[in-house]
This record gives sequence, C-alpha cells and structure tokens, in this order.
Amino acid sequence: MIKKSSNANGERSRLRRNHGIGRMNTEPEHLETDGSTAMQSKLEVLNTDSTDSMSATEKNAAPVTGLNCRVLDFQTHSPENAPNDKADETIVPEEQNLPEILDIPEETECSVDKVTILPVKIPVYGVLELTEESLDFAKKIGRKSLRKGKSDLKKCIIVKYSNGFGILKYKGDTPILDWTMQRIDILKKVKAKNGRTFLDILVMDDLSTKQIRVPSSIFLEKNLSKLMQYNVALNENYSFSMSVYFQKLIETIPMEDASQKLGIITGDSPADLKFNAYAIPDGFEWNTEYSDFSEYLEDFNELIKPSPALQYLVATSMSSVILTTLKAKYNIDLHSYCMNIIGASSTGKTISSRFCAALWTNPLSDKIFSAMLATSNAALKHLDGRYGVPTFLDEASILGGVSPTEYGYSVYEEREKKRLNSDCSEKESGTWSTIVIMSSEQHFHCNSKIQNGGMAVRIHSIENLEFTTDKDHADALEEFIRNNYGVIGHEFTNALFDKKKYSNLDELYEEAKESMREYVADSMNGFTERLLQTYAVTYLTATLLKKLGLAIQPSAVAKIMAEHNKMVGSEQNLALNAQRAIISYVMRNPMKSGIRKVTNATGDRIFKIIIEESLTKEILEHAGFTDLKVTLKEMAKSEMLIRQQKGRLKSKLSIDGNIGYCYQFDMTDFIKDAEICQVSSNTSDDMDEYVID
Repeated sequence: MIKKSSNANGERSRLRRNHGIGRMNTEPEHLETDGSTAMQSKLEVLNTDSTDSMSATEKNAAPVTGLNCRVLDFQTHSPENAPNDKADETIVPEEQNLPEILDIPEETECSVDKVTILPVKIPVYGVLELTEESLDFAKKIGRKSLRKGKSDLKKCIIVKYSNGFGILKYKGDTPILDWTMQRIDILKKVKAKNGRTFLDILVMDDLSTKQIRVPSSIFLEKNLSKLMQYNVALNENYSFSMSVYFQKLIETIPMEDASQKLGIITGDSPADLKFNAYAIPDGFEWNTEYSDFSEYLEDFNELIKPSPALQYLVATSMSSVILTTLKAKYNIDLHSYCMNIIGASSTGKTISSRFCAALWTNPLSDKIFSAMLATSNAALKHLDGRYGVPTFLDEASILGGVSPTEYGYSVYEEREKKRLNSDCSEKESGTWSTIVIMSSEQHFHCNSKIQNGGMAVRIHSIENLEFTTDKDHADALEEFIRNNYGVIGHEFTNALFDKKKYSNLDELYEEAKESMREYVADSMNGFTERLLQTYAVTYLTATLLKKLGLAIQPSAVAKIMAEHNKMVGSEQNLALNAQRAIISYVMRNPMKSGIRKVTNATGDRIFKIIIEESLTKEILEHAGFTDLKVTLKEMAKSEMLIRQQKGRLKSKLSIDGNIGYCYQFDMTDFIKDAEICQVSSNTSDDMDEYVID
C-alpha cells in the first residue's frame, strides 16, 4: 500500500516550499492584497508612439478613477516624455459618477506596489467615455501623436485590460476607451535555424486558453488581420496603432533558440548546459503529496524493488538526458533510438510506461505520453524540439500510416526529411535528441525483415518482460502517479547539471562501457560494439539513480541488456536468416521445379541445395531480403554458399537436364545437429528421417 503524508494541507504546502517540491505554477502571476480580495483584473498602459528602446518592467503608477491599471513604463530619454513632478504621489480619486458598465469593489491597497488600485470590469466590445479626472495617469507617460499617411492624425494610448485591448483617445474634448481586439499575451520570441523569428502567443477566451506559434511578421500592420484565423477578434480600423504597440513590445522580449525549446539548452557557452523543462510556462509539471524527497523515495522504492524489468525501464526512461548531455557537452558519437517493449496484454506494459512518464511530468500530458500518431510525418513532428527528455508511445503496433523503417531511421538520424514550402524554399526540418519508448503486443517492425541489421541497432526490441508482479502492484503504481509526478526528473536534472557533482560525465560513461563489455563478453556479435554505446548510457544512468537514492540494481539492468544483445546476435545474422528462409521454402515446396537436392549415397542426408537464379531472388525477396547481392556475399563469407569459381557467386549447372545459372547452398553444418527419429505409420513401413529444429 502507498503511505501518504499525514501533514495537514497548510503544513504540507509550507514544507513543499521549504524543500522545493510542489506543483509548478504555470498560471499568470496575480498580485496579492493585504488580507482582502485579489485583483480581479489588471490593465497595462503603453504609449504606442514611443520609438526609443523600451524596458518591459512594470513600474508603480498612480491609480486611475474608474480604471484598474498599472503603467508599462517603456522608458524614453527625451525631455518631453519625462514624468511630471507629481508622478510618484499616490492619487486617491474623489467619489464621482461613473458609467453603469463599471463594477468597482471597495478600494484596496496592493501589498506589492503600495499603490491604491481600483478593480474594474470592462466589456469586450464597445466604447467607454471617461472624465478628465480619470486621465491623470496619461501625464506620467505623455500623450503624443501617431501619424498614419499624411492626413490621419491620431492621439491614442493602448490599454491592455483583463479581456482585451482598447485605445484611449479623444472625441472632441471627451476621452473615450474604444475596444480594438481580443486579449492575447506574447510569451516568448524564438529564432529558427533558417533565421526566421516566431512568437509563442497565448490566446484566451471564455472557454479555453491555447498557446500557438506564429511568425513575428503577423504583427505587421498589413498582416495583423491574419490573427483572426486563430480566432482572435479584432477591429481592423486600429491595425496601425496595434501593430506599433506589438512591435515595441516584441523588441523588449529576449530571443530564444526555437530548436531547443524543451529540455537541455545551451547557456553562455556550448559547454554550459541548462535544463529548462521545469522553468518555462509550457514545460513540465511536478507535484508531490510528500513533505520531502526522502519520504517520497521510501514509497517509490517499494514499488520498483520487486521488478528488475521495471527498474530497467526506469533507467532507460531517465537515460535520455544523459545521452543528450554526452553528445552536447563532450561530442560523443551517440544517437537517438527507439525501445519497443513487447508482450501480451496484462504484463503491465502500459501502466509501467505511464509510471516512467510520471518520472518527468504529469503522465496525462501529451508532451510525454501519447498513442502512435497516424502518419510518419505527424509522428516525427511530435519529436521536434525534445532535447534530453524521452517520448512514450502506447500501442505502437497499430501503425496506421507510419512506416517502421522510415520512422526508425529518422529517429536515429535525429532530423525530419527535407521538404519544400509552397514557394519552393526549403522547409525547416524538426530536430531532436530523445529516446522513444514504445509499448505493443507485436513487433513495431516486421519480423519478416528482421535480417535488417540497421533496425536492430535503431529499435531495441525487448520481449516478454514482466513489469508488474500482480494486479495489486499495477494498482499501486496507478495510485502513486496520480498525485506524484515530475519529482525524479526535477531532482535528477538538478543534480546532473550541478557542476560540482558530475563534471567528469564522459569518464563515467567510458567506465560504464567497460562494465557492460564484461556482461556481454559471452555473446559478442557484429552488432555488439554499436549496441554497447546505448547500453553504457543506460547502465550509467542506473548507477547515478542509485546514488540519488533509487532502489535500482545496475547489475540487474545490465543482465537484461546482455540478454537483448544475445537475442540480436542470434536473430540479426544476415547469412543465417537467409539460410532459414531458403530451407523453409524448400521444405514447403519439395517438388518445385528449379530446385535440386544433392544427398549422400544412402539418400538420408541433404548436403547441398541448388536453386535456379531467378527463383533464389524470388525466395529471398519474399522473405524481406531486398539486396540479393549483399545477402549472398554474407552467405559466402559464412561458407554457406558454394562458389564454382573464385570471385563469382553464381554457378553454371544442370537442373532436370536444363543448364543455367544457379546458386549452391551448403547444408553440411546445418545437418550436423539434426536429430534422427523414427516416424511410425499405419500404412507404410518405418522410415528414417531427420528433423530440423
């Protein structure tokens, strides 16, 4: 059973703050009042005519009658924009007749800014007339002209309030606030590898909040109306003024690298790496109901101790950050890869995958855990921008339009295929550095093409592991991750990027590789050296997690990987797989023309099979061997193919009196271990046969 903290909610919240454990607040920051109600809305005011450099820091401003606002002081250095002498005074407005549209509660004092603020509700659409007394704040930033063309002279100030934007202007001597567009927030500015600049914006309405990425050019006057395709309502009559406002705001936002938006990012130098997944609004969440990390680990370890398979999956899930760090900081030649855990239903594949996804963030988030998407393009686009965080895919055998070979090779190459835009310019390709963990009841890639050795390195097929011990164990995993997620990822990355702890990660990796070499010494094959690179990353991760306090046995993890290496060595032998395909065909088609079986004198042993050239090609292509020449060369190298002449794979022989080009396959080694058995029959005499295992 899972032990829950007995602390009261208030005490638990205090402990979470003290220990740095709790849910990351991704909501907009709200100012707190001194014991009264919090602000219902905030207004931010900007003089759109300011053309000098600006600072986006909000400054204290005097309250405005009828408006709950704070001035965004985009500081300028011209004397005419200097604040007046009374700018720092707190102005308490006198009671006056306000429009019915305003809903003003009691006056409260903000404990942060120490100014009087009057909350107010403003409609989404319409015009609000204001009195001159309401406009004292305008003196703080100056009211200047915005000229469009030669004749249209406008005096206006952009006002951002709780549900939209408005323009403060004059109709004669009467100041009015005119609605211009629905509210959006600009979260960040990113630069793509092709030099184009994009903006992540938050679009809000009464039902939902959605983050989208748009080109920065959309905020030019001529393009502003394109925001309507994202359901952003606006008044096109004010496109010029709103464009100036957004351009000034965009100038103040620092540029980020679009290709590294989640996970490991580069700091001041290429060797200075940071992990940003828990520090950005659209990043990972982390939450726990325990008072401290050691209490959390106590129950976590009880869940993973009984299952070495689950320990292996935990280590693999966390090794993505190690793999990316070794590549980025130490230039070690490593690649992203897929791991396909295969097993029958009820073996705990899905719940164990969700449990490991919860090491990073809320497992219900599609940032970490989702089903295999419908097409290869969509599946690969899902990986874009992941650096050092894993990707979990459920039911991977339900492929839809995904090509397993294309997907496996693309993940390994860490880049989408190059494509063109509609204007024939090269489209930016997504990039990543991740480990894709797929669960399925069948192999993600087709078994008939298992001779493709490249796929064995790119997709690790792990079969028949029991991740959960019983139903109670599975239920306990489900219950634990419901309120506890992101904790291990948060703690592990903090420790990993602490320069005092792991400055020699490359040396630890080499030590891990040598340790793994000992585990696979008795099953070395042509793929072992390449597999050792990823095995060493997982083994190193297991040792570091053990130091962090997790109940992981690196030796148990290593043994599972050694078994995988042995399986790869057996199943990925190109020559042996081709021989199996040929023997299987001959056994199913004993009377097929174009085949000649050469036996010993007694006829009870076939020591050579001769197959006509075109039929050989047909047999091998049907079994998935697409390159006939490479396959036959491997068979010749393994002495499974008999050459009539040196340097030639084909032989010129006679089959059923017809002379033609053929291939001779040696069966001598194959029949050495053939078992002789007696097969009884009611209709014929006993006969000797050999049985092929």
